Amino acid sequence: MLIFYIKDGFFMRKKVIALFVHSAIFSSGAVFAESVTSPITIGVGQEKNLVSGDTIDIRGSSGIKVDGGKLNMTGVTGTVSGIGNAGYGLSAVNAGSINITGGEYVFSGNDQASTGILIKSGSSLNIDGAKLTGNYTERLGGLYLLNLHDTGTAGNIKNSELTSTNGRIFILSNGADLAMSDTVIRVEGSGSNTVYSMSSQNNSTFSGERLTIISDANYDAASSLFLAHKDLSLKDSRITSNLGQNIFMAGSSDGGVYGDNLVINYKSQKSDGAQGYVAMQAINGGTIDLINSELNVSGDNAAVAVFITADSHLVADGLRLNAEDNAQAIQFQGNNAGATLSNSYITTANAEYGVSFIRGASGSSSDVSSLTLDNTILKSDKWALRSLDGGSLVNVSGANSHVSGDKGAIYINATNTDSDMVFNLSDNARLTGDAYTIDKNGYKAILNLNLSQNAVWNGNVLTHDKNSLANVLLKSGSVWKGAVLPGEQAPGGGTTHISVDDAYWELTDDSTVNSLSLANNATVALGAADGTDFRVLSVNDLSGSGEFILRTDLAATSTKSVSGDVLKVTGSTDGSHTLNVLNNGSADTNGTEKHTVVETADGNGGFSLKNKVELGGYIYELKQNSNDWELYAPGGQSGGGSGDKPVISEGGRAPISAVNAGYLLNIAETQTLSQRMGELRDSQSEGDIWVRGFGGGFDSRTSQAVGDFDTTYGGTQTGIDKRLMVEGGSLYIGAMGGLVNSDQKYKTGNGSVKNYHLGLYSTYIHQSGFYVDSLIKFSDLTYDFGVRDTAGNNVSAKTSSNYYAASIEAGQRFHFNQKQEGLYIEPQVQLTYGYQEDTDFNESNGLQVRVDSYQSLQSRAGVNMGYDVKNSPMPLNVYAKLSYIKEHKADVDFRLNNTTESESFGDKWLLAGIGVSAQVSAKQAFHIDIEKANSDKYEHYRFNAGYRFSF
Repeated sequence: MLIFYIKDGFFMRKKVIALFVHSAIFSSGAVFAESVTSPITIGVGQEKNLVSGDTIDIRGSSGIKVDGGKLNMTGVTGTVSGIGNAGYGLSAVNAGSINITGGEYVFSGNDQASTGILIKSGSSLNIDGAKLTGNYTERLGGLYLLNLHDTGTAGNIKNSELTSTNGRIFILSNGADLAMSDTVIRVEGSGSNTVYSMSSQNNSTFSGERLTIISDANYDAASSLFLAHKDLSLKDSRITSNLGQNIFMAGSSDGGVYGDNLVINYKSQKSDGAQGYVAMQAINGGTIDLINSELNVSGDNAAVAVFITADSHLVADGLRLNAEDNAQAIQFQGNNAGATLSNSYITTANAEYGVSFIRGASGSSSDVSSLTLDNTILKSDKWALRSLDGGSLVNVSGANSHVSGDKGAIYINATNTDSDMVFNLSDNARLTGDAYTIDKNGYKAILNLNLSQNAVWNGNVLTHDKNSLANVLLKSGSVWKGAVLPGEQAPGGGTTHISVDDAYWELTDDSTVNSLSLANNATVALGAADGTDFRVLSVNDLSGSGEFILRTDLAATSTKSVSGDVLKVTGSTDGSHTLNVLNNGSADTNGTEKHTVVETADGNGGFSLKNKVELGGYIYELKQNSNDWELYAPGGQSGGGSGDKPVISEGGRAPISAVNAGYLLNIAETQTLSQRMGELRDSQSEGDIWVRGFGGGFDSRTSQAVGDFDTTYGGTQTGIDKRLMVEGGSLYIGAMGGLVNSDQKYKTGNGSVKNYHLGLYSTYIHQSGFYVDSLIKFSDLTYDFGVRDTAGNNVSAKTSSNYYAASIEAGQRFHFNQKQEGLYIEPQVQLTYGYQEDTDFNESNGLQVRVDSYQSLQSRAGVNMGYDVKNSPMPLNVYAKLSYIKEHKADVDFRLNNTTESESFGDKWLLAGIGVSAQVSAKQAFHIDIEKANSDKYEHYRFNAGYRFSF
């Protein structure tokens, strides 16, 4: 039966089933499922509840209208089909509310404007866990799944699924607000009319969190998934457009699109019939603002990832934009369009240009369109940036910023009007790729490229045509490695002006510039320091003051002439400039060459060397020759030198000085009998063990090959011998070994020579006072040095060699009394032969020095005068000595790379000294000896002390 009643002024009914069995009536109390099949209205103060099992099936007209009342639906299945023009499936007006929990709802319309759910006039919509579908027979502008408008109207949708075919998901207008979370949105359909699947207009706002949005709609480029005329924000969401539907269109200066942690995938493939070709658009003053988001664009029909027109902007922080298959990353059209990206990564593949500026105001205008990159990478496999028929402004800063193009970095094209770009690179940012200007039809193509604050550019300037102009300004520690390419690589050639102010320019090819201005420690290097391709820098007007770094190759052969970098000034020369000609120890020079390094047309300006130049093993200097400046060797038989021997560099002198120090150490080691063993005449033992320590120094005086250096040394020797009694005297046969360490102090550095040596000796002492002492010795010498070249760079080498020596000494002691003690005189002679093996020094600067083997033959004639006491508890000998020593050989040939030079260690010494030896006991003896020697080349002082134990 049906029971009708009024609740809250609203007419209600309840279905009750009565069962009559055997005249007995049982009331079950069951409630029948309700089916709404025609339009109804829920008025003010009224509330209708539809629950699971209830259905809505309304056809050919609008559905349920909530006019100030409340509609609650839980788990309901609803269909409203055939919705007519301006019709609706569900509607809430006049502060009414619709609350949907679970269930599935399908709304379909014909070719008229219709809405699935219409909320307005301060009403509200709440959906949780429901599935809503809008099916429309043809895509027209007025088909909406959701339509919210008017101030105070609000919607909240969560945990739901929304699908629209050939229609829109929602439109918000006149101050309405909609929030969505944890919801899936699907857009399907095709057509050609302008449709925005989701739009916020006229002070309306949309916010979405954790949304999954999928567009399989094949609409044209005028269609967008989102249209924002007011604020539209998304967070932690994923958006996919599979058939080219535009994702975002920020279309008003009143609002924009704001995304946080979005993943957006856009594809437009011709084989799919896709019509759209732009992933995002900011137009009519709109803004797209993305944080920590990702945009992936692909498909051969995709043209632009982000399209920005006049007065519109893209703002991004942490954006990763990947554009493939011909799509540009960003395209600007018109005036005052802008994009500011921070901490982002932009890459394009196969697109001719990564970022384009088209038909905008001049780069110096306040209305110029601009791109600002802060710690952002822009990477293209072709051209990174293009400015076409208009102006552009690009600001790149931050150590993590890098703009690069495999084909080139900057392309400026003036075809239908003048085109220019102002590019500012600063704060350690990098630019990689060529800058290219091309003009047609008489229009101008202009580049103003400014580097500052340690910015770095690797690329060339190519001014293609006569109306092309490039102004390059380097400031405050910036670095440019590139060239200004003329001629065939840039037919016709334009104008290039370079200004270097406290910055560095390194040429990578020959370059021609109209003007070059230098200031505040500006540096221009005509090539890489380790490069071998020499450059010519041609400048029409040179001004200011700065430093030019030049490289040379002065090794002339039968097939190769002297060559090197050249600065050519073809117009006016002004200012004082420094030439830093790089030292090159590996250069195969001979100290006679010359080379023009600066050519000028007027002979004006001033040029000087930063430091004398070391090439190979020789020193070169600079002089003016008419209008030019040339490098020459101050010595040598040619090159404007004095005709003396060429000046050898510190790196060339150091090996010879080191070998000379080794030669002197061997002199210090191979000493007289008394210095080595003390007074053997007082010993009655059968053998001795002895040890001595010695030290001293040499002061060397300058020659061509051996520079001023001081040597200090210290060493120890020990030996053991056996005494044999022979007729008329004693014969001692023994062995010895020792170590000597020495330090050299050169004019610009230090060195060391270490000597390990072993030897055999024999000494015969006759009762008459005559003696003969002989010695053979082997030494292993290790050389190590480090000096500074003329540029202050360290030059070092380490090597080793062997030295062999033999010595024989004879003398006779004459006393002035019969007791054979007291005052005496002892004439002595000594002959010492030495042989030094070849020694190779491979220096750190590339210089290779070979010191050939040499022989030494020294003779010594001298006399000792002393006083000895024999009949005493402590026999004692005190003496003074004087000797003349002469070196008869020691002529040394050496090669500086492949140039042979010679030096002689030969000299004459006059030596004087004093000494004392004491037999303190039957088995122990001490001796001390001090001497000094002088010659034309050396001054030598030495101290010797020893101890002998007899057994």
